[in-house]
Amino acid sequence: MPSVEEETSDAAGRAVMEVTPAFDARTIPEFDGTGSVVEWLEQAALLCELRSVSLMAVLPTRLRGGAFAVWSRMPAATRHQLPSVKAKLLRAFAMDPFTAQAEMARRRLHPGETADVYLAALQQLAELMGGLPERAIAITFVNGLPEAAQAAARDGLGDEFTLEYVLDRARALVIEAPAAVEPSELTPAVAPTEQTEPGPSSSS
Repeated sequence: MPSVEEETSDAAGRAVMEVTPAFDARTIPEFDGTGSVVEWLEQAALLCELRSVSLMAVLPTRLRGGAFAVWSRMPAATRHQLPSVKAKLLRAFAMDPFTAQAEMARRRLHPGETADVYLAALQQLAELMGGLPERAIAITFVNGLPEAAQAAARDGLGDEFTLEYVLDRARALVIEAPAAVEPSELTPAVAPTEQTEPGPSSSS
């Protein structure tokens, strides 16, 4: 991978040249309009921030298919403005607020899913709805836990609670969603009948 030189200074204030790996745009997955555009934009923004790279300079190079078509047909005046590009992609590929609300209402903690991942999904849906108060997200979060975990998470909360506090309680519960029970497992077992040895036949 090619490298770039950056000039920094040591403790004595002397200029020092440091060699750091150049940013590889391929670390950002391509986006073709399928999957979650919200997650993709967040991931791209975080990776570019980590390496101090302009997101707008990288974003168009990772678009493919329908997503690239949407971007390429934007007016030249707004095609290179990050807020306009993000808004366009969200309008084209993200859930509308009504669908996001319906999804949030039925969203539950999936088997094997961590509390943090579940909360992040709810927060993304809330953003698509235009934003929700933290307390509303916390209530939805608790109501989506398994019943036993719901009771434990609510216990002692009181009227004042924060989303972070509710998340900490959910983590501590070490939630494990019960596995589905197969219908065959609900059928009571029948004890095998004992077969008796036939007795000696009586001679007439």
